Amino acid sequence: MKHHIAIKVAGPAGSGIKSIGLMLQKSFQRLGLFTFGYTEYPSLIRGGHNTFQVDVSVKPVNSSTQKIDILLALNPESISLHADELNKNGVIIADKSIVPADTSLLKKQNIHLIDLNIKEILEKNEIPLIMQNSLQLGVIMAICNLGLDSLYEAIDWTFEKKGDDVKNNNKKSASIGYTLVEGTSKDIDFSIIPPKTKKDTMVITANEANGLGFIAGKGQFYSAYPMTPSTNILHYLALHGPERGIVVRQASNEIEAIGVAMGASNGGVRAMVGTSGGGMDLMTEFISMLGIAEIPLVIINAQRSGPATGLPTWQEQSDLNMAKYAGHGEYPRIVCAPGDPYEAYVMTQECLNLADVYQIPVIMLTDKHVAESFYTTPKFPHPIPINRGKLIINEEDIKEKPFLRYSLDTPDGISPRTVPGLKGGIFLASSDEHSQEGYSTEDGNVRIDQQSKRLKKNEAIIKAINNFEYYGEKDADVLIISWGSTKGAIIDSITELNEDKSSKKFGFLQIKYLFPLNYEKLSKLASKYKKVILVENNSTGQLLPDLRLAGINPDSMALRFDGKPFFKDELVDEIRNFKLTKGN
Repeated sequence: MKHHIAIKVAGPAGSGIKSIGLMLQKSFQRLGLFTFGYTEYPSLIRGGHNTFQVDVSVKPVNSSTQKIDILLALNPESISLHADELNKNGVIIADKSIVPADTSLLKKQNIHLIDLNIKEILEKNEIPLIMQNSLQLGVIMAICNLGLDSLYEAIDWTFEKKGDDVKNNNKKSASIGYTLVEGTSKDIDFSIIPPKTKKDTMVITANEANGLGFIAGKGQFYSAYPMTPSTNILHYLALHGPERGIVVRQASNEIEAIGVAMGASNGGVRAMVGTSGGGMDLMTEFISMLGIAEIPLVIINAQRSGPATGLPTWQEQSDLNMAKYAGHGEYPRIVCAPGDPYEAYVMTQECLNLADVYQIPVIMLTDKHVAESFYTTPKFPHPIPINRGKLIINEEDIKEKPFLRYSLDTPDGISPRTVPGLKGGIFLASSDEHSQEGYSTEDGNVRIDQQSKRLKKNEAIIKAINNFEYYGEKDADVLIISWGSTKGAIIDSITELNEDKSSKKFGFLQIKYLFPLNYEKLSKLASKYKKVILVENNSTGQLLPDLRLAGINPDSMALRFDGKPFFKDELVDEIRNFKLTKGN
């Protein structure tokens, strides 16, 4: 009996790797099991080697393991690349035509081989060869002893628009695969028992959650130039936004994307723009203009490996410094990072409110891992209340005549703003330093007044936001500090470590809002722990300067920057041994 199974689907691009992986994941999730789906693919227009790993557990699972139990191989390369990742008594499922002639090495490693003449089987049953993947999924469901009902449901979901013939033939193919191996070998048993009570969950990525959060937050304008790994936000909102009154614009480049979003926001519209690191590089001049013109805008930077083009389809968390400091000059901003889709949904709405209330750019850092991985997530809560801040939409609410858009009569640095065209509420918004009315000026005293007004917002922001979330043992010995998508692997790791009674006790402090930081509170939270470990998906530990400003000097750092996320089994060893990782 298994409590956790890791299954990897591997093969050439174009062979339906993502569809197979998602069907498999949804089959397990519909049974009430917890799942996590992680995908890898190269930055090629066509071709290359793709994988989709599904981790399945009877308990919540938030990350992948490096070692796997079942490999569904769709070409010879998949066997040669991934056979050594299999645990002892693992299984390879493959067509006979791709299995190496010499399988002695596999047997020596205690790896079981289920090789089938799939073409012959399907032709005999008059099923198109294109449906071979469903046969192999049937094999997996058989060796996991889970029946076919949930796989049939996943097939219906996947091929909803293809018609009954396609759905029925795929179900028939799955049934044949299930029957072929059901009970054939006692040595191959990956039985996993679903819980008696199912929780109300869904399978979703943070990109999709960002889109849903924008809809829930009454967003009105989204623009982006397609850039991995943020592109699926654009796809999602293009599909679901217009029916909810959202204007979705695919710009010709990133400069245009933020320019039109800024214009929409200045017009009183709730706006958001999405990109990745290289795209945000191009947006920095407009980000600086958002600062001086005090225009609210939410910017999602789905990070990937840099610098420059770097590793375009791989994982990294190396844009924190850019998010905090991009754009010339000094002005308030907020930088945050959700750790999973649930947080991405809620925090997208929070960011829309924060941008409106403080009239600033708010930058959300996701990354390839959280943006594109598929999480089993609780159903999202009701939308949070909308706060448009000091936005005036009615003429009678204008208290000052003439209207002073950048009024200095404000204790928190936030001046009222109007919808352009509102009678009595006309103002100028430009990239120049300006008077209270918005007229350009080079007067040094006016500059001091306006800059001081803008910077007042930082104090209010620090008081308003909750930077931190804590997980783990209350009386932990060791504190792990991190941010963003590392959350999943850290929580899974400390859960395993804390269940080991001979181990130290571990806690995890997640920093959700990274800038501005409440250093006093951070210092107080970390002061009671004997050891502190910093975990980041970059090469320099970009959070380290902030920790030191809070008087925290980590005893160890786990840093990964090879394009992959942290895997739970590796991170457990890393934390247990307090080693300093150097890029592995």
